[in-house]
Amino acid sequence: MKFLATIALAALALAPNVSAYFYTNDPVNTDVMSSGDQYEVLWEAKPEGDELSQLGTDYTVHFKTGGDIDQQLIAVITAEPIPISQTNFVFTVPDVAPGLYFLEYHSGGVVNWSTRFSVNGGTATYPVEEEEPTNTNTDASSAEPTPTPTGDDGEESSTGSQPEPTHPPKCHHRRPRKCHKF
Repeated sequence: MKFLATIALAALALAPNVSAYFYTNDPVNTDVMSSGDQYEVLWEAKPEGDELSQLGTDYTVHFKTGGDIDQQLIAVITAEPIPISQTNFVFTVPDVAPGLYFLEYHSGGVVNWSTRFSVNGGTATYPVEEEEPTNTNTDASSAEPTPTPTGDDGEESSTGSQPEPTHPPKCHHRRPRKCHKF
């Protein structure tokens, strides 16, 4: 138990500052964009804690996808740093697969995220997480589905139907790291 607590504290110490200085007003989680679209991002300053002391004089923005922990950089969408006083900018949506994406703001020691939004009609988590098979037995004789009772009469069925996979709910927070991993 002490080992896990030590690992958790070490990970927390290495984690980037999670806060909301860059509070994104647009885009929001109901927005749907298409690759190649010009889009104006609007944000407002909502400092928390000691963010002001960590804030730089300008900021850059990354276009990303992925879960709360496993994030993939798609593009740096600000060619040059933007002055911190400028609370809007326009970018061209990159050519990407349908999915959910978000913006990541960087200024000095402050890192913030927008909520996720859809690009090219994406409605599922991106990247889609595959479920692991549960049967690792490679013996061909056990490849038949397991019979299961189907009613009160005790009759058995061997349809082999599997339950529908479940996916965690969408994140509706402005800061992806505050949501459950998906």
